[in-house]
Amino acid sequence: MVELLAVTAVIGVLAGLTLPALASAMSRARSIQCLNQLRQLGLGLKLYADADPSGRLPTTDSDLPPIAGRPLDSWVLSLTNQLPSSAALRICPSDAAKRQRKRAGELSSSYLLNTCLDHILGADGLPLALAASCPSLDRLPSPAASFITFEASLAGYLAGEDRVHPETWLLGWPHVQADIDPTRHGRGANYLFGDGHVQAVSALELRGRIERGDNFAVPPP
Repeated sequence: MVELLAVTAVIGVLAGLTLPALASAMSRARSIQCLNQLRQLGLGLKLYADADPSGRLPTTDSDLPPIAGRPLDSWVLSLTNQLPSSAALRICPSDAAKRQRKRAGELSSSYLLNTCLDHILGADGLPLALAASCPSLDRLPSPAASFITFEASLAGYLAGEDRVHPETWLLGWPHVQADIDPTRHGRGANYLFGDGHVQAVSALELRGRIERGDNFAVPPP
């Protein structure tokens, strides 16, 4: 009996040491998969913009007035011609709503497009102009610092959104969290930028920008 208790205690200690490391490794693997998916979606977006006469990104049902009974199409579906595998890349493995998104078919994505590429926002965070005045993707003044996609919050999924709406972000950090999930991968989330690179950015850094009055969704000059 004593030997059995000793063996059980050793197993418990080993499990206590191993399980956190295993969980961390799995979380890291999911984050890397998410980064790879965003890189591929970034390629699809670039090809889409290159094929568009104005160099713009896809538009979706969320850009249109709501009509009862009309399903919402994810922007990811617009990339099918440029990226046949795009539908398979729409769900982040760390998304809290991934099961709901899978049940929704191809109408929902873990990733949101940046509405500021359709609407130029003023210093108060409110739209100044429509897409006709917005620079095309290849004419962004600072593409490496311009956010193209964000990771969607659960609230965004429930609202059927596939684009961010940062007009209210400067009202405070909770408004940002209602739109995106800045801590999907632990302390941060993954973002696609205008030059095609994908990068993890900490929520602490982004919260600091909002608190300084810097709406990071707005492409910098």
